[in-house]
Amino acid sequence: MSDQGYDYPSDDDLTRIKEWRVEWLNDGTHPLYGPWFAFIKSLWWMPEWGWSEKDGYDKDYDRPVRIYRISTGGWSGNEDLLGAMENNFINWTQTFVQMRRGGHYIFHAPRLNNTKPDAETPQQEET
Repeated sequence: MSDQGYDYPSDDDLTRIKEWRVEWLNDGTHPLYGPWFAFIKSLWWMPEWGWSEKDGYDKDYDRPVRIYRISTGGWSGNEDLLGAMENNFINWTQTFVQMRRGGHYIFHAPRLNNTKPDAETPQQEET
């Protein structure tokens, strides 16, 4: 535990993130990354400030996605979590979109709903 009273992620938690195998629906065509992100969020320091998620549409891959915008807030425990995520090659390469200076990251996880947003639905903001 840090001197501010926040728990750092344990080595076991970091290993679990690195070794997390994506779940698939029965037909094997839809990866489910939500449980991986939910586990990471449960360990995140200040998720009410540095973690947001919403449904959107990835125009580059023509698919609906869950957009995760996460920021480390400079806390080394969150940076350790991001490092563990990056060491999970499959999950990282399938969801990572962008990193910006200051510890800001954007991820897109495919959603099951394959419908495109209609004209009245606000489009995903540019990343």
